[in-house]
Amino acid sequence: MKWFICLIPAFAMGIVCSCDKKPMLPSEPEEPVLMIDDKLEIPYSGGSFSLSYTIENMDDLSVNASCEEGWIHDIDCAEFGKIRFNADASNESLRREAIINIFYGDIEKKVSVIQEEFVPDFRIELSDINYTTFNVDIFPKDKEMYYPALVADKEFVNGFSADDELIQNVKDEWIADAERLGVDMKQYLDTKLMKGDNTGMTAQDRLPGREYVVYTFGMNYDLEALTPVYKADVMTKAAEMKDVSFEMNTTVAGANATLHVVPSDKGETYYVNVFLSSDLDSQDGDISTVEFWQQYFIDLIRLNRIIFGSTPEDVMSPYLHSGDDDVEFELAPNTDYTAIAMAASSEGVVFSKIFTHDFRTANVNMSDNIITIEAYMNAKDDLWFDIYTTNNDSYSWGVKLSSEFEGMSDEEMLRFLLADPLTPLNVKQGYFPGGCGVTTGERYTVYAFGYSNGVATTGLARVDILAQEGESASGSNAPSDSGQAGLPVGEMLEISQFNVECIASY
Repeated sequence: MKWFICLIPAFAMGIVCSCDKKPMLPSEPEEPVLMIDDKLEIPYSGGSFSLSYTIENMDDLSVNASCEEGWIHDIDCAEFGKIRFNADASNESLRREAIINIFYGDIEKKVSVIQEEFVPDFRIELSDINYTTFNVDIFPKDKEMYYPALVADKEFVNGFSADDELIQNVKDEWIADAERLGVDMKQYLDTKLMKGDNTGMTAQDRLPGREYVVYTFGMNYDLEALTPVYKADVMTKAAEMKDVSFEMNTTVAGANATLHVVPSDKGETYYVNVFLSSDLDSQDGDISTVEFWQQYFIDLIRLNRIIFGSTPEDVMSPYLHSGDDDVEFELAPNTDYTAIAMAASSEGVVFSKIFTHDFRTANVNMSDNIITIEAYMNAKDDLWFDIYTTNNDSYSWGVKLSSEFEGMSDEEMLRFLLADPLTPLNVKQGYFPGGCGVTTGERYTVYAFGYSNGVATTGLARVDILAQEGESASGSNAPSDSGQAGLPVGEMLEISQFNVECIASY
């Protein structure tokens, strides 16, 4: 065997030779990363909120934040990982958005803060605003919550510095009213509280050109307020004053007066009436002003609506005229009166200055009418009568239990009847047949006497009859030897109340 000796280069045998070693380079630092949600939704009620964030590869820097919207404020970044802020409550019907800008060194993030739309406990809508009325619709958020619907002068409502005071005033008035009416509080609140949507309500009897507030709040039957007070301002339509004047003069015939009225504008509707001068003189306030009469009409309309269910037209129409007119009044004798005229509408709205005319009535003459009454029982409980007269002068009549006049003379009975509010309503002329149901065994009085303008113009004719089948009776005020029955000839009895509208404060 032969051996071969080869020379192998040292580098091929892995022998390390001396060489330069390349140095390791340091790695580049990683950039900071700020992580935060880009949107936050908050309720319309506002309040305190916070945004959470994290930072990777932090530098020795601070987090700062700002917002241009004024309803976000008091931003606080003092606590690492939290950005705190306050948001105002919203009263807007649409969602609103604000951007909070967050800075960390060169890093900027934007967070959108979205506040939900305002959903009030109540929505109040006003419509059809007129001189004395306007319509009100109320929509509560909670359809099962009870609430009142209230209207008051704006000046009155503004007199309360806080909602609690206004609510307490309502509660105090309701408690006092329930006590006055003698009903328990639940019965009373049944008339004041409602729930659910209520539309088509009308505020009535308001003054033209006046500021009012419609307000409401949630309330339970324990008189506990459940919400703040919600309000809506409204101003009624102001009356446009018209340049209308009135000439007035009177023709007096005894206690009757005919008022001749000539307006400067023949097409304008106007109000005319007659009042006792003494009543006008005793009023608080200046009767020559529009304000006095405007308040008077509103008070009068309200009173008649509450008591009789009357409309403004029911109250005003009997006293409204247009063009030249003669208006007749039955008044009291020998009394001072003042006629009033002004442009006005059937709503009770005054449109002109106030014009007045003073006059005095004269005596009422006695009547020579002879009244005869014949009465009979047609059955055991049917009383029939006939009233005969010798002329067409007016008289009043009636049927009452005789016990009402027990112990009275004819003169005393006349005074009693003149004070009866039915007397001016039961006025007739000429022959009158009548009848009524009665109680068997009771005694009744059928009566009649000359009547004009609250004055007895003849003596009393009366018939007393027992309610018993077959009974009959007759009587008359025909003159006797001592003069006209019941009263000396020429004497008149008067009453202070008569069928003329009078001023009053309600």
